Amino acid sequence: MKHFLLCIVAFAFLSCSDGKHAEVATTTASPAKASGNKKDTTATRSSLEEELLEKKGLMRLETFTSIPEEFIGCGCSFFLSKEDKKARNYIYRDAGDIAMLNLNGVIHSFDYKGKRKNKTLYANDSMLIEVDITKTVTSEEMEETSEVEGTFSLTKGKEKLEQKFVGYCGC
Repeated sequence: MKHFLLCIVAFAFLSCSDGKHAEVATTTASPAKASGNKKDTTATRSSLEEELLEKKGLMRLETFTSIPEEFIGCGCSFFLSKEDKKARNYIYRDAGDIAMLNLNGVIHSFDYKGKRKNKTLYANDSMLIEVDITKTVTSEEMEETSEVEGTFSLTKGKEKLEQKFVGYCGC
């Protein structure tokens, strides 16, 4: 009987969801390199596991498929691969003075902070993004747009995550 009640309580706990993740489709971005920590690439996690990841300071970059209205317009969109680009599985999106990415299942916004050593900088209260575009080719598919490749790094405290990307910038 105790096991039966325990199963019911566990089921009730797991079935209660706040719905925050329903708006954004996510997958784990496995090619990311987090310095200083071993990276776990499990695609689905419970909220308890997410909480433990945050406490340990592990950063996990995830893709997203929908873009909020304030991020639509001229800017850059980055993807893990050409396949993700075709499927519109974003890892990063900016719209000039603001940027966004999905870290550990949470969408984070950043403000433009300028350029330093050919890198574009975005930051919020706890993190810094440095975008380094290493290759630019005028797009044959879209007007006023360039196909780009490069890396960006995300720094949060002592943790740093580096990610190669493909994507496009323009209007």
